Amino acid sequence: MGEPKLQARKLPQLAEGLALKRSVRMAFFILLSLGGSILRLPLPTGPVALETFPGYLAALIYGWVDGALVAGLSHLLVAAVGGFPLGIWLHLLAALQMALWAACLWYINDRAGLLTGIIAITILHSLVSVIYTLPIWNMVMFSGLLLPLAMAAAVNLFLAGLVSRLVAGRKPAR
Repeated sequence: MGEPKLQARKLPQLAEGLALKRSVRMAFFILLSLGGSILRLPLPTGPVALETFPGYLAALIYGWVDGALVAGLSHLLVAAVGGFPLGIWLHLLAALQMALWAACLWYINDRAGLLTGIIAITILHSLVSVIYTLPIWNMVMFSGLLLPLAMAAAVNLFLAGLVSRLVAGRKPAR
């Protein structure tokens, strides 16, 4: 009996390496979002968490797909750690909205500029994101959530815009 022939192992394909790099990068941004949910900035409207900052930053630096995935999945992770305080269905809807807002930020930034994107997404994130709660809650709850959500969105979007501009000279790895 002869010895088994050894076959050379194939090196990983370039596409597989890029997919792994992208997955690790998105996991990093999702975990950064979890850390941002713990870090709170004191503002007059109440403390603002930085949980949406990584999703918006990923959208500005790496594109709408990565930004949408990071924003949606990170919202679900943060909500799961908190025990889904608004119920799983509202958090699923909020995760879809977060993914949509991150994709919209990338699109508006690409077409009309960063400042326009920050203003538009602040309005969408605060006003439109709270409208679906009207049938469940009431106008008092809606108006009580509007200003703190707008402040949180504006702070997170401003920080994402600032950091994306700071790294703009560096070519993003895709």
